[in-house]
Amino acid sequence: MGEAVHREPILAVRDLVVEYRTRGARSLRAVDGVSFDLFPGETLGLVGESGCGKSTLSRALAQLIRPDAGRVLLRTTAPERDLCTLRGEALRATRRELQLVFQDPYASLDPRLTAGAIVAEPLRCFGRPRAAALARAAELLDLVGLAPEHAGRYPHEFSGGQRQRIGLARALALEPRIVICDEPVSALDVSVQAQVLNLLIDLQKRLGLTLLFISHDLAVVRRMADRVAVMQAGRIVELADSERLYRDPQHPYTRALLAAVPPHEPPA
Repeated sequence: MGEAVHREPILAVRDLVVEYRTRGARSLRAVDGVSFDLFPGETLGLVGESGCGKSTLSRALAQLIRPDAGRVLLRTTAPERDLCTLRGEALRATRRELQLVFQDPYASLDPRLTAGAIVAEPLRCFGRPRAAALARAAELLDLVGLAPEHAGRYPHEFSGGQRQRIGLARALALEPRIVICDEPVSALDVSVQAQVLNLLIDLQKRLGLTLLFISHDLAVVRRMADRVAVMQAGRIVELADSERLYRDPQHPYTRALLAAVPPHEPPA
């Protein structure tokens, strides 16, 4: 678990709104006025039931979908940049600083590419020569616990946990400051979950990463997060230090979520 450094936030989200249009010109607010700060070196957990808007929020932060209102202020360099206003090359440049690890390790990797080519792809997109990109990809695969010979294998030749390691290596290829982990272990067996969580904790310490860790599993989030934001129906209803929130939840929805947690921790 990273140690939060409560200075200036590295990412500041203000009044973010994402709407989906439905039949009859109606709209559904999947993200409804969300605001929070993410501080350098911390892990902020984002929890809530399926359908509450967590994944939509993660994609809006990374500008994979465009918010309808609000700001996402990236403060990795001065001056700050509002990702919601950037287009083209200016937005593309921010990919070096903010990356996303997707939930499904089976669907998030291109089956036509080898593991080495998958990890090298972001580097190639930013102009790294092929040989240098593949050499760096081999180093990244080693960093996440995969052997050099794995670089020549295709996604279908890996287990779920190994595929998620490849996805993590790809996210780290551009040396981002911020990594958004969208339910990164929910598709994995419990024993494999523990291995991936331990890897994330180790990489955060070694690389100085700032993490937004999204999950519906409060036991997992308790293990990972310095602070926890609780999301319900598109809104953040409670945000507090992890220890305080688990000991003394203030919102009825938070209390209901905690009451449903099985009385055990994920394996170490």
